[in-house]
Amino acid sequence: MNEAIALTIVFLFIWGGHWMPWWICPAIVDEERQLLRPLAYVFGCIGIFLGLVVWALMLIGDGIVQVGILVPIWFLAMDIVAAGAGAMLPRAIKLAKRYRALEGDNDDYEQAIQER
Repeated sequence: MNEAIALTIVFLFIWGGHWMPWWICPAIVDEERQLLRPLAYVFGCIGIFLGLVVWALMLIGDGIVQVGILVPIWFLAMDIVAAGAGAMLPRAIKLAKRYRALEGDNDDYEQAIQER
């Protein structure tokens, strides 16, 4: 159960980063009003590290581990997968919205041509 909570936190952290209004601070965005790539990578790494810290604190709180936690490879892999899903799903949603908007624009264009 601890793993699911930690992975959900990572997913939501990364997901939320895709919907943050980064353009409020012009110094950290590019021409397309997206977060600069190096900062986006740092944000992602913080999200992955956050999952590991939350999971370790939960284990320590449960009394499973006293001192010096060694993170199993499987949890690290699942943490990275959760962060990747949190990054890719919002991009897929944005692409789908853009595709539908373009598809709607094309329908309007074709209708305007037929009316001439």
